[in-house]
Parts: sequence; C-alpha cells; structure tokens
Amino acid sequence: MIFVFGGSLGLREFTELRYRYKRTHEHKVRDELEKKGIQMKQPEEITLEKEYEKLEKMDLDNWKNVRISRPWEESENTRAQKDALIKKQSKQNSIHIIE
Repeated sequence: MIFVFGGSLGLREFTELRYRYKRTHEHKVRDELEKKGIQMKQPEEITLEKEYEKLEKMDLDNWKNVRISRPWEESENTRAQKDALIKKQSKQNSIHIIE
C-alpha cells in the first residue's frame, strides 16, 4: 500500500517537472529564434478554421502528379548532362584516334 501511494506521488512530481520544463524550454526556443530574425506565429494565431479557409481557397481538384528523383537516383538533368559529356568525350577521343 505504501508503494502504491508513494509511486503515485512520485509520478505526479515527475510529470509536473516535465511540463514545467517544457514551458520554459518553449520560451527559450522562441527567444533564440527571434534573436536570429525568425518570427514564429503565436499558437493562438493558428486555428483549424483558418487552416480550413486556406484549403478552401486552393484548387485541390486540378493537380498533376509529378515524380521527382529520389536521393539515390539520378535526375533527368544529371543524366542528360552525363550523356552529353560522354558523347563529347567520345567524339574527342575518336578525333584523336583518327589523327
């Protein structure tokens, strides 16, 4: 019985510390960002209703699925540049061989 009562009091203290630290940490981050020139919105400024209004203004019916290259894949531009370089080098090499 003592362990149950002591455990509940201990847990209450630990959770209180966690939330207290979170509040102070949040203000420190906000102050540091403001010193660097980054303006954060206040949590009260962002509401679900405002975000929903932004979504209503967007045209969500007309969109195009665009595939981008993954980090481990080469993009089309990079591949085209490599192909052009290889062609250029092969032409230069073939010219040197003929001479």
